[in-house]
Amino acid sequence: MGYGRSRRRKRRRFFNSRKPLFVLALGLMLIVLAAALLLKDRASNESLSTEQAPAYDALEASSGNDSEVSAEAFSEAGTKKADTSSEAVMTKTEAPSEAAMEETPAAAKNVRLLFAGDIYFSSFVLDAYDSAGISGILSPELHSLTQKADIFMANLEFALSDRGTPEEEKSFTFRVSPERTHILNELGTDILSLANNHTLDFGEDALLDTIEALDNAGISHTGAGKNSEEAGQAVIKELSGKTFAFLGATRVIPFADWAAGPSHAGLNSIYDPYKEKVFAELESLSEHTDYQIVYVHWGTEEKDTPDEYMRALARELVDAGADLIIGSHPHVLQGMEYIDGVPVIYSLGNFLFGSVIESTMLLQIDWDIESGIPAVSFHPAKGAMGYTEGLTDEKELSSFLEYYESICNAIA
Repeated sequence: MGYGRSRRRKRRRFFNSRKPLFVLALGLMLIVLAAALLLKDRASNESLSTEQAPAYDALEASSGNDSEVSAEAFSEAGTKKADTSSEAVMTKTEAPSEAAMEETPAAAKNVRLLFAGDIYFSSFVLDAYDSAGISGILSPELHSLTQKADIFMANLEFALSDRGTPEEEKSFTFRVSPERTHILNELGTDILSLANNHTLDFGEDALLDTIEALDNAGISHTGAGKNSEEAGQAVIKELSGKTFAFLGATRVIPFADWAAGPSHAGLNSIYDPYKEKVFAELESLSEHTDYQIVYVHWGTEEKDTPDEYMRALARELVDAGADLIIGSHPHVLQGMEYIDGVPVIYSLGNFLFGSVIESTMLLQIDWDIESGIPAVSFHPAKGAMGYTEGLTDEKELSSFLEYYESICNAIA
């Protein structure tokens, strides 16, 4: 435990001195956005120089990134790095110069993680896919992001199975044929959390079918399994010479027997008394992996502020070793905060789901391997009739930032 705790103490000392900047940085988001929009028409080709363009963007050139907004609350300068103008990033066709690559060698060490919220292939999503393929459910700029990230992770809110019977005591039960698993591959999915209140809607057989379908598709998963040992296992990935552990857990279980047991399939529960096992797993992971990410299903549906128990549980997860905490279940966005330097994003809302998604986002984490600090940014989006697209309209972006600032301030 020495290694993990020592690293966390160093991280806490670094960030505690910068906590007062959190509210200031959020407030600056709108100012930076307004300035970026005013400068948009004046920007010259020089704005793509290595001095102005973020190093990671220059080396990992991508298109459609004009709606990316930085949410990094702590920086050496204490300022927000946000720019919604398309001139601020390179496109796919603009290859970086040799000079740019030589001047920014450290950028190659960054690891880009991308996270989405709840995914359910509802009839709206499947109809849209059947009409136009992957471009019928996800806009090109968002699809480019999910494809190019080192890891793209989301919450799978349904069973992939043709077996089982719906749980009689539930109002909503979600199941999709495993023949549709390829859509997850087309999205660019690398890891899915199965720890939620719907993967057992059609019983243990359907859950096991889900696991088999994902295994056959080469998609890693966490948060559920054939027994408690398997359900509590993290997915471990080596990226840029560092090991990242991704652990799924749920604080939303409709029936007690949905929690995995020694001899029956189920979910990785983080209710009492199961949470002590989750904490112990995090402590263990701290000993043999470099970074630990927890994707937890929690909260109250349609509520855009976290419940008090969520903040208390987040504190416990940080104390146990979590380096990043991602939340889902409320079906709407909730704000973020830092606990001892650890980013806690309480809810990413729905990503692909039903008929209307008023606000959602792709959360982007650029992990600096040398410093060990994760830089947080996000790509605002919305959805309708099974199609999710990034926000590009200036008024919509401004409105989104105002709203997200308000729900973050509500936490503080």
